Amino acid sequence: ALRLAPDPETARREAWLAARKQHVTGTDLASIMGMPGAYQSLAEVALEKKDLLKKDERVPEWMEAGIRLQDANLMWYADKQQVPLEFCDPYSLVECPRLPLFAVSLDGRWSRDDRRPVDAKNVGHLNPEKWGQEFSDEIPVHFIVQLHGQMLCTETKIADLSVIAGGNRHRIYRVEYDEELGAGCLEAATEFHRRYVAGDEIRP
Repeated sequence: ALRLAPDPETARREAWLAARKQHVTGTDLASIMGMPGAYQSLAEVALEKKDLLKKDERVPEWMEAGIRLQDANLMWYADKQQVPLEFCDPYSLVECPRLPLFAVSLDGRWSRDDRRPVDAKNVGHLNPEKWGQEFSDEIPVHFIVQLHGQMLCTETKIADLSVIAGGNRHRIYRVEYDEELGAGCLEAATEFHRRYVAGDEIRP
């Protein structure tokens, strides 16, 4: 039977997904730290690392929207900030120099100056109880944790969140590195990896 060569893009994505299961990632942090708004529970993340969680392969529409709008989001950010921006490879992991078992995938980062990471998000609306004024750090706590993960891996002291809200508004939020929170992220990642990635304690 004729066998077709695997699609390079599919192969790269599968390799990236496999690598993520061997690491604690930035998107895992809020879940394993029990932060409000986390996408999954700690148990779901632990089971996913061991391929024991059956997931719907279909991408939710809200997530697909974020993927499709990501480049436009980052371009909007770069235009507003008037900075050259590096669009990062979506299928790469940046390991933390202080803790290589922890890694993140970046959306973008400044290509000069402080090389800060820029994370692109698509949200339905900006709830004033969770979102403050533009350029403040008043954002949902799970995003603060995720940005700290990116700062740890890039060894930077500031990270920006580029947000498209409701499909027609753009806002930039800015988070500075907090040593105590950063240490908490590394401690949580180390313990989770020991118990659920390297170890066999698969039921938290």
